[in-house]
Amino acid sequence: MHKTLTVSLLSVVLYACHNQKTINGHWHEIYKGEVTHCYRITDSTYSIDQISLGFMSPIEIINSKKALYSMLVSEYTVEYLLDQDVIQFNDSISWKRAEDNHETFLNDLSLGLLVQITPVELLEEQFDLSYEHSNVIIFIGKSKSDLAKTAVNIQLNDVISTIDTLPDFLDNGHDENTNQIMVINADRSTPDSLITLVAQHVLNSGYSKSNIYQTAISPWAQEIGLIKLKKADELESQLFPPCL
Repeated sequence: MHKTLTVSLLSVVLYACHNQKTINGHWHEIYKGEVTHCYRITDSTYSIDQISLGFMSPIEIINSKKALYSMLVSEYTVEYLLDQDVIQFNDSISWKRAEDNHETFLNDLSLGLLVQITPVELLEEQFDLSYEHSNVIIFIGKSKSDLAKTAVNIQLNDVISTIDTLPDFLDNGHDENTNQIMVINADRSTPDSLITLVAQHVLNSGYSKSNIYQTAISPWAQEIGLIKLKKADELESQLFPPCL
């Protein structure tokens, strides 16, 4: 009898610990039935669309409570309600706890973007750099507003752009381009000719060929990283031919 009671009490304690409300974890922001953004919270860090936009910051504490920043609310707030798997901000915005699996990983790759991107798979044993090293990112993929189209679009900052606007984007506010890590985050369906053209503009804007990368995803794990853009080596010889 004593043994049975002990086991029962232990089960209750374990169940209570498992179901204890915690704000840490992987969350999807829901607005009008659509998943709009991805958030990951730990004891010390807070990330927004980390594997698409790459944003991470230290946790903010307000009145002894973890403050949350919603991209839709556009400010830090502690005025939210936490349930086990739901965080409610208001009547129209909520976060739902997300599972860490391959499907959500692929979905998270494009959250916060105007284009849909699934990068190429990593062919080597490891990435050349982590995605967090990115300084400037050019996004290329199909527009989410019309995924039926076969053409891909270029996203610069938070707008759909054209190749003609790329020089101004690369020159505007990006001082010391030689030292910047430039990343082309392109969907695997992007034509090589477009990536080549983008890389050519990047080199013409003063970026070092050794600092130009493209994104790739691991076929073995839920991970995105950077690999060297080999096209940059081929293009530099065309743009800056060696002296004879």
